[in-house]
Parts: sequence; structure tokens; C-alpha cells
Amino acid sequence: MSNDVAAANILKSNRYLTLATLGPQGPWASPLAYTIEPDFTLIFYSAQESLHCCNISEDPRVSGTVFDSREPSDTADGIQFTGRAGVVDEAVLEAVMDRYFQLSFPEPEVRSRWQRPSTDFVGAAPQRFYRIHIERIYKPDPTSSLVDRRVELSVENVRALVSGT
Repeated sequence: MSNDVAAANILKSNRYLTLATLGPQGPWASPLAYTIEPDFTLIFYSAQESLHCCNISEDPRVSGTVFDSREPSDTADGIQFTGRAGVVDEAVLEAVMDRYFQLSFPEPEVRSRWQRPSTDFVGAAPQRFYRIHIERIYKPDPTSSLVDRRVELSVENVRALVSGT
């Protein structure tokens, strides 16, 4: 399997990422649930006052990882990425929310407990939906067994594999 295919599978088959941000208090890493939009952006929601969201409002540059922590060390695989994050525009918020809750909670009875109106994510509401635009993506180098190294992948190739185009 190619690195691009493996990276696309990792992104599609996992639900959580670790997001790293940088702010006045220094670096910060946050575990977050995410979904992938058709445009290959990652979506999550959080409290605006959370440290990672405060950091994003000051500096949108982020980095992150996605991996299945349940895998044994000899078969574990993952991706690393860098990009930019920001609040989802209100003009597309409802569509983003609908997709997020559909993907996150496929069972209707479970989804009904989690899904909320868009008014819970605008104005004076404490939470927002955020979008991460991946700019660079990396995977462990499968040919390097003695020293951990990574290889940079084509964002466009991985995007095409995730979206099926």
C-alpha cells in the first residue's frame, strides 16, 4: 500500500486527533474529535475560552497527529500535519454541523442526544466549530527501521484519495 493511500485510510478511519498550538503560555496539545469535510479540511468544536482556541485566535498555525493508539508498536501507523485553523464561517455553519454530527454519531438515537442548534455556536455562545486547512502532511518512513524518520506526502494526492476523486 502506498504512503498516500495509508495516510488517507488513517484520516478516514480514526475519530481523534492531537492538535498542537502555540500561544503566550507556550505550546499546548489537545485531544479532539474530528471529521473530514469534502474539501479535505478537518472539523472540530471546542469552547472559545479553551487554551487551544485562544491560541488559534492569536496564531492560526497548528500542527497535529492522527493515529490509532490501540495498535501494537510494530503495526502502529499515523500521520503528522501542519496547517492553519480558524472558526467556521457562519454562512456554512449549519451544513458543517449537520455533516459533523452525521459522521460522528451515525445512529439516529445517539445523534439526537448530541446534535445541537447552530445558535449554540454563534454570538454569545461559548463554543465554536473550527476548520483546519492541512498544508503539509507526513507519514513515518517505512524504509527506515533503525531511526524514526518521516516522509512528506502530497496533500493533493491524499486529498483526492480521501474524497474519492
